[in-house]
Amino acid sequence: MDEASTGTEGSRRLRLAANLDHSALHALKSELIAALSEGTEFEIDASAVRRMSTPAMQLLLAARIGAPGGDAGAVRFVSPSEAFGDFAKTLALEGALGLMEASL
Repeated sequence: MDEASTGTEGSRRLRLAANLDHSALHALKSELIAALSEGTEFEIDASAVRRMSTPAMQLLLAARIGAPGGDAGAVRFVSPSEAFGDFAKTLALEGALGLMEASL
C-alpha cells in the first residue's frame, strides 16, 4: 500500500502500490487489517497496479469477504488499472471483487 487518504463520502481510501509481489504482502496485509478493524466502509484505489501476485489478490479478496458486517460492498475497488482488471478476470474474480458492478 502506498498511503491512506479520504475517499468518496468521507470513507477511508487505500492506494495500492504499482507492484504487489510477494515482498509487498506483509505491508498489504497490515493495511487491510487496520482498515477492516475500523469497522467502516473503505475504498481500495487500484489505479497504480501494474503487476501483482496471486497471494496479493487473495488478500484483497479476503478483505472484501471479511468486510464490516459481512457486507462485501463495504470494501470497494475504485479506478482499477487495466493490469488489475485483467488479472482479476484471469482468476475469474471480477465478480467477487465487485469489478463488474463498477464497470456498469
